[in-house]
Amino acid sequence: MKPRLFLAHAVGVVVLLSLLFAVLEFLDVRFLQPSGFVWFLMYVIGFGLYIYIVTTMIRLEPLGAGEKIRTDHVTESRESRAAMDRLEKYYERLEEERSRDWNCSHCREPNGEAFEYCWNCNAERGQES
Repeated sequence: MKPRLFLAHAVGVVVLLSLLFAVLEFLDVRFLQPSGFVWFLMYVIGFGLYIYIVTTMIRLEPLGAGEKIRTDHVTESRESRAAMDRLEKYYERLEEERSRDWNCSHCREPNGEAFEYCWNCNAERGQES
């Protein structure tokens, strides 16, 4: 079991037991015996809190909030520059692929590199213009 999951269940159980003992202590001080409805209500509220705590803590686990927090402008600038470099490489690749396209010498229609015949007029790939 993951440590975070174990912690979530431990906190949930502690809250559930604390609620149960607090209600029983409250009733004991007043010399009252809990009825069936009070027991049912305690368990519904207790398990509701338990489920809420566990699911909230488990849901927060994948966020890993401490790992990605930017602490200063230098880190943010470095990450932005790296992202911009990746975008520039991507656009350079696109431009290179686009430059291999050819125009039909008959109808001047642009065609992709993979075409051997013009898609517009069916002329064979000849001289590129």
